Amino acid sequence: RIMIGGEGSRKGEFRCAVGVAVSDEGEIFVADHRNQRIQVFTLRGAFVRQFPTVVPDEETMMNPDDVALDGEGNLWVVGKQFLCGEVHVFRADGTLVGTVGAHNSWWGYLFRRQRLKYPAFLTVDGDGNVFVTDCENHCVFVYNEDGQFLFQFGGEGSVDGQLNDPQGICTDSAGNIVVADMGNGRVEMFDKTGKFLRHVATDAQRPLAVAMATQGQLVVTDMHHDIVTIFGNY
Repeated sequence: RIMIGGEGSRKGEFRCAVGVAVSDEGEIFVADHRNQRIQVFTLRGAFVRQFPTVVPDEETMMNPDDVALDGEGNLWVVGKQFLCGEVHVFRADGTLVGTVGAHNSWWGYLFRRQRLKYPAFLTVDGDGNVFVTDCENHCVFVYNEDGQFLFQFGGEGSVDGQLNDPQGICTDSAGNIVVADMGNGRVEMFDKTGKFLRHVATDAQRPLAVAMATQGQLVVTDMHHDIVTIFGNY
């Protein structure tokens, strides 16, 4: 495994490393929350570049929480600006494409209309199904692309298949689901039906966000220790 970071504000350091995404080209994008920036690394852990999460016209900064890449290579960044939620869209080089208000987002819809208590992270699989971690219910809720509830899995506990304060979530090329089980200090893998398969990592301390590279590496952030870990063979 390769570890990146440590607390600080210099290049390659973090102050609350939270969301993470990996591009098809193998670049890792990390939401550096308190430093109000996105940092980019290679899958070998080398620093590539950074850019601030700023809206030029307003000259205001956003504290980024999570990041995701779309099919066109744009980077979607969700976070807080003052007390309001915002979604910014950047090109991979940090150029701002646009800003979207978060009040009409999936979060708001699912929180109002579904049974979620405290949604944390989400991911979408190849079939369009949406997986949302709920850190108060200690489980994962699954919806189709229209927002219809399908099933849930997990449940509070520490035995195989149970979760304690689940956070980041992603899927691999086989459709398996990877969950950052932060309260239990581990990363777990489930199949696409929610059946527990195995522990990916049991010494992850406080894993927060997870992302899968097309080359097969798993990237995990730990905001309590301000590090990013790259698992070459999970």
